Amino acid sequence: MRVLRPALVGTFVISTLLVALAPQAGAEPVTEDAMAWLLTQQQDDGGFEVAQFDGFETPDAILAIAAHAQTTGTWSTAEAHAAVDAVAFGGTGPTALDWLDTWLGGGTVPPEQQAKLIVLVAGPLGLDPTDFDPAEDDDPGEGVDLTAGLDAINPGLFNGWLFGRLAEAELGQNVHQRDLQIICEAAKTVGGGWSFDGMPDATNAADLDSTGFAVMALVAAGVDPADPVLAAAETFVTDGQQANGSWLSFGSEDPNATTLAVWAQLALGNPLGSLDPDPLAWLRTQQDDDDHIISPNDAFGVNTFATSQTIQALLLDQAGADWLPRPAADSGRRCIAPDTYADVPANAWYDDGARWVDDEDIVSGTDGALLPKAEVNRAQASMWLNLMFGGPGGDPHGFVDVPDGAWYEDGVNFVDGAPNGRILTGASDRFRPRVALNRAQAAAWLYAAAGSPDVTGLPAHGFDD
Repeated sequence: MRVLRPALVGTFVISTLLVALAPQAGAEPVTEDAMAWLLTQQQDDGGFEVAQFDGFETPDAILAIAAHAQTTGTWSTAEAHAAVDAVAFGGTGPTALDWLDTWLGGGTVPPEQQAKLIVLVAGPLGLDPTDFDPAEDDDPGEGVDLTAGLDAINPGLFNGWLFGRLAEAELGQNVHQRDLQIICEAAKTVGGGWSFDGMPDATNAADLDSTGFAVMALVAAGVDPADPVLAAAETFVTDGQQANGSWLSFGSEDPNATTLAVWAQLALGNPLGSLDPDPLAWLRTQQDDDDHIISPNDAFGVNTFATSQTIQALLLDQAGADWLPRPAADSGRRCIAPDTYADVPANAWYDDGARWVDDEDIVSGTDGALLPKAEVNRAQASMWLNLMFGGPGGDPHGFVDVPDGAWYEDGVNFVDGAPNGRILTGASDRFRPRVALNRAQAAAWLYAAAGSPDVTGLPAHGFDD
């Protein structure tokens, strides 16, 4: 690791930048002095990678500078972008955005780090994540599409997975329930919270970094804070606060863990004023004589990470400077509990589907079993679709082979005259309830149940049969 090398920025340049970046009201000495120190750490390539792990420090430094620049009651991407652009090495050299441009141009930035750039840089600065050109030196369409690899993130890289889901929520996309379930099912089964390995067992203890981002990812995707998984996480976070207001990381009072705990509490709907003892007061006590924020990792070499995240946290009580946590783009989502079927192995490829149909009371099972390899007949399929839409049934059918009062009668009425249009195809006066529904019919029924949406412009399917 390279010895800490402060950037050679003169006192006049630093003072000028602080005047340009300072919020109009509510500034406090700890935040201002920490920001002044952070600016001295800019490297000659424009980045803030003091520890020399590309992407570890610069995105958070950018967000700290952007948050520090906010002067109104709502987040201004214009102020954020201008502030980061104003921080150039030596006053005229490269900026952090120039560093990002060079880093991305190398073609080795993995998708989980690109997701982090969506959340910490592109979103708060108002830059196009599908044509990301931080240095603004490319023609339109020649930037990097940070969104292209979101689906390729490996859940085994758990914190990267969390940033991927946060990025989808930031982009206004619906986070797939399957992807949410990976987070939900990674929560500790005892004590709540998440660990860096994304495993629910006790091999590694839950930590605040993973827990904070997991909470923010679930809430931003629309999961209700009252969901049992999030309620357990709140208990884990609340119980972990120390008497002085801090939270621990590996047994030591830690500003990064404290910042993530605060973000988690805010995401769960607990306002800053309700956090007692006050974690921001503790963070203010962690400023060293040189104005950086002390971290228990300083023994390995001082870097900018703790200072950047602490600045972000200290600005949370200033209106408009609160980029994280992100608000929910949707609502009413939830973590689906384990199914009750005796014949569905843990982690089966259809486990999420089994969880859902059991939780929604769509498939009651047979003697406690799902019978995953059994065929589905038309009577069962009609009832499943009816229950999937809330069990509305429909006008009486006219099929001669469906007895009055049959257990599947509401399903037949539904597929015969659903609100989105008739689902049933290829029938005359007979429903044929015991005949298996083949895959072609199932596809047609699902399409009709969705309201037969326009498929113009969709790519042709890739099936050769």
